[in-house]
Amino acid sequence: MNRYTFNVTAKCPANGHRDWYVATVTTDCFLLAEDIEAAVEACVGSVAYQEELTARLSDALGVPVVLCGQHYGVSVTSGEVTP
Repeated sequence: MNRYTFNVTAKCPANGHRDWYVATVTTDCFLLAEDIEAAVEACVGSVAYQEELTARLSDALGVPVVLCGQHYGVSVTSGEVTP
């Protein structure tokens, strides 16, 4: 099992500010850091809510992504989350 953790910044559609996220991928697959970087760059090109960005990253990488961020003091975790 491999775990990849990386930072993502994207523009918030609600207020135009930059949002900062921590993304985590846990998979049996082997991912290249360069592929992760390319997927992030492709996914943050347009404005999106965190949930949309999570889905885009997951589709681009072909694996489930968990994205954690802070919005107006509220911690939000999107993606496949185990309680």
